[in-house]
Amino acid sequence: MKSGDFVGSATKLTKRAVDALPVPVLGEAIHWDRELKGFGIRISHTGRRTYFVHTRTKAGKQVKMKIGVHGPMTADEARDQAAFLLGQYAIGHNPSEVLKAAKRAERARREAPTLTDLAADYLQNYAFDRKRPKSVRDDASMIEMVILPRLAHVHLARPARLPDGQIDLKAFCRTIEAAPCTRKVADIKHAEIETLHRGLRSTPYRANRVIALLSKMFSLAAKWAWRTDNPVRGIERYPEQKRERFLTPEELKRLADALGQCTNKVSAGAVKMMLLTGARRGEVLNAKWDQFDLKAGVWTKPSSHTKQKKDHRVPLSPTALSVLQEMERYKKADDDHVFPGRKAGKPVQDIKKFWASTCNAANLQGLRLHDLRHSFASLLASSGKSLPIIGALLGHTQPATTARYSHLLDEPLREATGRVGAIFEALAEDRVGEVIPIKKVRR
Repeated sequence: MKSGDFVGSATKLTKRAVDALPVPVLGEAIHWDRELKGFGIRISHTGRRTYFVHTRTKAGKQVKMKIGVHGPMTADEARDQAAFLLGQYAIGHNPSEVLKAAKRAERARREAPTLTDLAADYLQNYAFDRKRPKSVRDDASMIEMVILPRLAHVHLARPARLPDGQIDLKAFCRTIEAAPCTRKVADIKHAEIETLHRGLRSTPYRANRVIALLSKMFSLAAKWAWRTDNPVRGIERYPEQKRERFLTPEELKRLADALGQCTNKVSAGAVKMMLLTGARRGEVLNAKWDQFDLKAGVWTKPSSHTKQKKDHRVPLSPTALSVLQEMERYKKADDDHVFPGRKAGKPVQDIKKFWASTCNAANLQGLRLHDLRHSFASLLASSGKSLPIIGALLGHTQPATTARYSHLLDEPLREATGRVGAIFEALAEDRVGEVIPIKKVRR
């Protein structure tokens, strides 16, 4: 009890008795139940009537615990609750500590990170620093279109765009952070993600990319102590058939003829450079003149433009050098891009439309720009170059990535084994005096 409290006489606390108790002019008045020791009601000068219990723990510490307010809680309900609490104290339990712990847990749950918190932190604290801009935009698209709508029921406003048409990722993160979300990171269940994955089975490649993104997001959540496990673990990915589309010699000729007839020489030069070097589209379009040593015939791709995040040195063929020499005619004083676009300081942008019209002119069906990279590798393999050489030219860091071209080595390998067969046949037919030419190997 606080100093200044007025203690009234004990009476059995029933609805009628409580309603009849007078309201003090100042402070509070306390009335005890005469049948249940430690059960009482406090009446404030505002008329508020609050049931409580007041007792001692087994250790002798005084405790007072609120039960409820008269009106929403009846006197009989308050009595039953008081009897239970006093019984708990009597046997050595401490319900007030249990209640405090429950309140702390509820407060922690309310303040726990939500799925929008995880999405924004993933982009800002992980993806921005470690992934290429295109990969970050792909992640942002999956977060916007799939992850937040399906797991958090959050539908974001259309992302802001930059002058070049790309998503303004910083503004996008601010939009995510401002979005109302009640789904906590710790509450997301394995079954929910499995259902999401099944719902995308008609687009298996995208389904697998979404699951890979979620797996990384939740592994970071576990690292940041936002939850203890990764709910994506154990979800089986859909089978993926690696696309293998290579230009045949006849298709290659048609493409070369179509590129030679194009009026857009800059875009044509970019496509030729992709085919002649096996470089990715972004590496070619963002190439700048200071990356090339035309005398030495070398292109050094900076780490900021390569997938493996390290400089990649590529020797250039005479044909590739001739493409660069042609592009020198299109140099702009205020732009260092090898393949400058119409906008100042920007490389060529409309390459997709140009590629579609070129394929139509060359009668090439189902050929993507990235297939030029595969075709470059296939030409190297069919000419007898080893997988390590092909991997080095393509900038692969893992031998398994280059292994997809291993079947293309069949013909040069067959030719090599044919030489062994010819020697064997000569020996078997006793043609000892015949000289079998063997190509000298340089050391």
